[in-house]
Amino acid sequence: MFCSKCGTESSTNNKLCLKCGATLNPTIKENNIQANDKNINIIGNGNLSNANININDYNIQGEDSTNFDFKITETLNYKIPIKPLWTFIASLMSLITTILKLLYDAHTIMVQGYSALNQHDENPILIFFIIGISVILIHISKRLIQTNFFWLKGFGLKVDQNEFIHLINLTGTCPICSRNLSIKYVNINSIPTLCAVCTKNPDQHIFIFDYTNY
Repeated sequence: MFCSKCGTESSTNNKLCLKCGATLNPTIKENNIQANDKNINIIGNGNLSNANININDYNIQGEDSTNFDFKITETLNYKIPIKPLWTFIASLMSLITTILKLLYDAHTIMVQGYSALNQHDENPILIFFIIGISVILIHISKRLIQTNFFWLKGFGLKVDQNEFIHLINLTGTCPICSRNLSIKYVNINSIPTLCAVCTKNPDQHIFIFDYTNY
């Protein structure tokens, strides 16, 4: 490390500068780090001052951070006159009713045989389809109740101030290469995070945005 007063280089174990006697701070001065496809790990406490960091084709200088100005716009906003709470209750009731019907039919078959079932009873495939749809709607409506936003592949759902659901689509332009951005979930630190991903360079041009603004 370097003395902040006279600039003399000293060992990291020294607490005082050997030349001027000033107190040493763990400061790294005039650094140049080049990474290309490698990772950069800075371990320990201290300041990285007047540093040039080159990662692939991008350059971050000093202590300033790079800010990308990009805008996400709505290309679709269709109001659905349904509230998440209504959907949750209706889907839950449908699931419970269908499961009870299955249990009743299973009991009837065990006691009286399959022939005892009404010939006009629902197709088992249809019953399981209703169960699947109910589970999906319960999950989506619960998420909407909690966060007012749910994104599926290619479109999303949001809740307005009156608690009605809107079908929406979001898009944008990459601030680096000017290609289209697609909205999708990306695993960041093992956490699914909604991001705007460049269609040309999806591995590196990834931007996190605040979906609560939409």
